[in-house]
Amino acid sequence: MCAQTFTHAYLGISEASTLILVVLANFDDRLGIEGLGSAFPTTKILLGVAFAILFILVRVVLWPYFAYYVISDIHLAFTSYDREMAAAKTPSSLSSLGGVNGPMHSYWRRMYFRFVYVSLSLLTVLQMVFLAQIMIQGKQEIEKFLGGQVVQHCDIRTSKHSNISSSNR
Repeated sequence: MCAQTFTHAYLGISEASTLILVVLANFDDRLGIEGLGSAFPTTKILLGVAFAILFILVRVVLWPYFAYYVISDIHLAFTSYDREMAAAKTPSSLSSLGGVNGPMHSYWRRMYFRFVYVSLSLLTVLQMVFLAQIMIQGKQEIEKFLGGQVVQHCDIRTSKHSNISSSNR
C-alpha cells in the first residue's frame, strides 16, 4: 500500500496549475492563437498570475510535503522489511511477511519503489527549475504589459500634442 495514499496528489491536485497553463497557452502568439494575447492583454496577465499562484501553492508548497511522506513511506517499507528478513530464520517465519509474495520481497517491487524514489526526488528538484522559469517569464510579461501601457499613453499624448501644434500653425 506504500504511496497509494499520495497518488491523488500527484495524479490530480498537482495538475491544477496545468489546467490554467493550457488556457494561458492560447494567448501566446507562437503556441496559441495569434493576436489573442494582444486583444486581451489583461486576461493574459490575470491567467498568468493565477497560474503562478496555483503553481507555487501546489508545486512548491504541497509537492515537497507529499514527496517527503512518500519517500518516508518507501524508506520505512525498505527498512522494516530488511529488519523482518534479518529476524526471520526459518521459511515458516517468512509467511508473516507475506511469504514469497511479501510486500517488499519481490525484486521487481523493490526496483519499482527505488524508481519511484529517484523519480520523485528528481521531479521535486525540477519543480524548482520550473519556478525559476516562471518567475523570469512572469517578470518579462509584466514589464511588457506595463511598459506597453505607458508607451501607448505617451504615444497618444504625443500624437495629440503634435496634431494640436500643427493645427495652431
